[in-house]
Amino acid sequence: MPIDLRKRIRTAFDYATAYTLRKMIMVELSPGQEERSFKARSGDYIGVITLTGDITGHCTLQVSEATAREAIARLTGEATESVAGISDGVGEFANMIAGNAKATLQELSVSLSMPKVTRIENDKQGMQRFPDSIELLYTSEIGDIGVRVDAVRSSESG
Repeated sequence: MPIDLRKRIRTAFDYATAYTLRKMIMVELSPGQEERSFKARSGDYIGVITLTGDITGHCTLQVSEATAREAIARLTGEATESVAGISDGVGEFANMIAGNAKATLQELSVSLSMPKVTRIENDKQGMQRFPDSIELLYTSEIGDIGVRVDAVRSSESG
């Protein structure tokens, strides 16, 4: 991916993540630890939005169950105990982040899929990656939050 496009995508998703959490649940993000890489951790939830159009790939939101529960409680005003409820909430946050990033990248034609949410069952569970992943790691008062964007220009993916 060209460096300028990579930088625009990174900036768009960084802004979108911070904006979404600040606006929707009044959470401020701080940069996370660089050495804490974006890895599958048992019990975490991942919400994946597929990107198609001028860029092709995925936006993946990863949070612990505790972080997801707190974020959903702040958004809805109600505690969520069920796996289905947590999955729906994680999917909604992934959708809001990807939608806000898309709005920032309005010069590109990008379509977003419905979110697919998975609970990681073991640390060896694989997650699809592109060679040029953008990893955005944050800490907050509700826990660690990771957003990874795997994208290529559509002309490069074929």
